[in-house]
Amino acid sequence: MKKFLSLLFAIALLLSFNITALADDTINVTLDGNHVEFDVKPQIIDGRTMVPIRAIFEKMGAVVEWNEDTSTAICTKGDTVVKMTVDSTDMYVNDQLTKMDISPVVIDGRTLAPARYAAEAFGADVQWSQNNNTVVICSKDVYAYADYPDIPDLGKCYNIPLLSEDNQDGYKIFTYLYSDMENDDYYSYLYDNSALILGEYKEEAIDTTNGTVMIAYTKKGNTVPRYYIYGSYDENHNMIFVVKIPIKKAAETTENKVTLYSLDGRTIEVLESEVEAYLNVGWYRTLAETIKVTLYSLDGRTIEVLESEVEAYLNVGWYRTLAETQQTMYAPDGRTIAVFKSEVPAYKNVGWYETQSEAQAANQPAKNSSTSNNPSADGYYYRTPTGKKYHLDPNCGGKNSYRTTNIAGLSPCSKCAK
Repeated sequence: MKKFLSLLFAIALLLSFNITALADDTINVTLDGNHVEFDVKPQIIDGRTMVPIRAIFEKMGAVVEWNEDTSTAICTKGDTVVKMTVDSTDMYVNDQLTKMDISPVVIDGRTLAPARYAAEAFGADVQWSQNNNTVVICSKDVYAYADYPDIPDLGKCYNIPLLSEDNQDGYKIFTYLYSDMENDDYYSYLYDNSALILGEYKEEAIDTTNGTVMIAYTKKGNTVPRYYIYGSYDENHNMIFVVKIPIKKAAETTENKVTLYSLDGRTIEVLESEVEAYLNVGWYRTLAETIKVTLYSLDGRTIEVLESEVEAYLNVGWYRTLAETQQTMYAPDGRTIAVFKSEVPAYKNVGWYETQSEAQAANQPAKNSSTSNNPSADGYYYRTPTGKKYHLDPNCGGKNSYRTTNIAGLSPCSKCAK
């Protein structure tokens, strides 16, 4: 791929002598092909491009906290935590020290950090487009076409303009304008690296009837090329790339087709050899895996997860049904209540019981009531569910009091103590 692009690049230099590039001091940042806006502009300091930490990390899906005492930004995404401190070249990724070649600075109330370190901390790929004064950031998983997740997308990460998208003679054809001629090495790296991530391909140069050299890419274990690319130039000497993807060639193989399912209800038929690539970008083998299930916790929380994730959540203390997280408690006066299991100790402390037999036993007359410190005629004490005192008369206890013989840890109210 690189040799092919370098040849086109050399020809482009010879043909483009009349093209003048105008420099622009504005520094742009793109993330996965999308332009990123900042309230404080990125700047070049000591040869390094500096970008506002909060804006770039939040665009990458991280949560940013600021420690005013230490002037430290703490950025969290999933299980990755990145810490950067103003005027320090120390950057910590999950407490592992990385030395930056320039420290973050504060400009107009915003903390700016070197773009490369900021993005690479969360696994993104970072390159500099000299012609466009642009920092190009590409996330790990943004490499492929939406409908062809095993085929590298020429334009997604590097923001190469898509000129046209057509269906012709059984092919899906994508045409791109590739204008950043000075960054050919990066373009080759991005394309070859993404192809490696998306699948192991074999390259073969094919001479066409019109003299164009076309590169065929065949996946390991297949005989039919998965896609083709070739390059040419338009009338303004701009480099044009064409990607051809066969959309009717599946019949030439004996592979079985498999139906996959998405979370938004779509289905797609792919070859068995393509299934793994589709699973890696959010498709599922069965419809059941795309259905969300509500799980319950002992403390009353609920969560919606995919059916395929249920087993993992059950292993860490979640439950399939609300009933599994609750327990019936019994009061001596016959009442029952369903509470979350985490609340059981609190209810036991105020006179509820885990079993009906315990509650009934607590509702029996006190033994030897004639010698007890309970002078009531029926031989019971009276207490309320949340009370810390017991009473010797139901009228003293009030309308919410109930009969019991369990007064462990309680003392009589001031009136009954007289």
